[in-house]
Amino acid sequence: MNWFSENLGVLSQWLAQPVFANQNTVITVWSILALVSLFSLLAISVTFLGTQVKNTLEKRSALPPTTVSLVTRASQAVIIFFGSTVILDASDVDISASQIFEFTSSLFRTPLIPVGEQPITLWMITFVSVLGYVLVYFTGKMQRWLAEKLNKRPSLDYGTAQSITSILRYALIGIGFVIILQAAGIDLSTVTVIAGALGLGVGLGLQNIVSNLVSGLVVMFERPVKVGDRIEVGGVLGDVVKLNLRAATIRTNDNIEIIVPNNEFINGNVTNWSHSSRDVRLSVPVGVAYSSDPEIVKTCLMEAAKDCKMVLNTPSPDVIFDGFGDSALNFELRVYTTTHVNKPKVLKSTLNFLIFQKLQEAKIEIPFPQRDLHFKSGFPEQRRFPEKTLSKAGIQND
Repeated sequence: MNWFSENLGVLSQWLAQPVFANQNTVITVWSILALVSLFSLLAISVTFLGTQVKNTLEKRSALPPTTVSLVTRASQAVIIFFGSTVILDASDVDISASQIFEFTSSLFRTPLIPVGEQPITLWMITFVSVLGYVLVYFTGKMQRWLAEKLNKRPSLDYGTAQSITSILRYALIGIGFVIILQAAGIDLSTVTVIAGALGLGVGLGLQNIVSNLVSGLVVMFERPVKVGDRIEVGGVLGDVVKLNLRAATIRTNDNIEIIVPNNEFINGNVTNWSHSSRDVRLSVPVGVAYSSDPEIVKTCLMEAAKDCKMVLNTPSPDVIFDGFGDSALNFELRVYTTTHVNKPKVLKSTLNFLIFQKLQEAKIEIPFPQRDLHFKSGFPEQRRFPEKTLSKAGIQND
């Protein structure tokens, strides 16, 4: 017992030895061990709480993964800041919570970029970044909510609703950023000067980007192309699934998404299959034997169009007698469709199956290509050529 008491006293004296000392603060070995233990416990707690916050947000909210990660990191930073303040305030270190807040406040107010009378500080950058992110996030939510509401109105199509909500969102973002900059204390006249200085660089190095942005505004206001349209531009054929300020996203029938710059819609030729209406006419050519009755052929083609559910009854299908071919009588079945504007080959394939069935039932032949060859006996001028030459040419006398 005496040995334990003696060693405990020696240990206590060792722990009480000062490691760092000045006029206000004396840090002992015990203080260092206590601080290390408390900060380790704080780190474990922050990791655990961050995991819990992340799991809760993923299960109970519809936030995207990047937003969930950002909220989790921000929560951990707040817990670390306040936890460190409490630990240092309760320890032997002569640093109070008010001193920590004063130091943090002075750090955030330190001028970083001397611009005009009001220099830009870390607080301004943080304020604008956080509120700017919140503005972009909530305007995106508002755009999707408003688009869903507008899509329920029968007088507006999907593309028109997307254009209206996109323009409204960009307008709110522009106005919101101006308000945020003013609230942060940034002199907008200084921003105007900086924007004017950057204008030369924009004009020289970013011509294509600026052209695409302006073209995007023109496309959204004039709406020559809308979300949901079936278009062909620059050799790309597909459906417009997204329209942004810089570029549009087109999805092909192979489910491949192609990004097309907006100036392609302004400077190039665009084929829009569904600009004013999604009723598109498709033609299916058919050739039958010369022995066929054209009236019976017309009846078969009309019945095939009537049996196809993808074909519209109004406008009604029609049959054209296109002419007399080398081997067949050429007809053309013309039908209208709305559902298969983006799948014309599927509709043509279905019609070809039905046409073949109807023609077989009517015993109408679909001919093979035919050529009439006429052979003449003898060679009137074979005397002019030597016999060896004729034999080499493969010509034989009858």
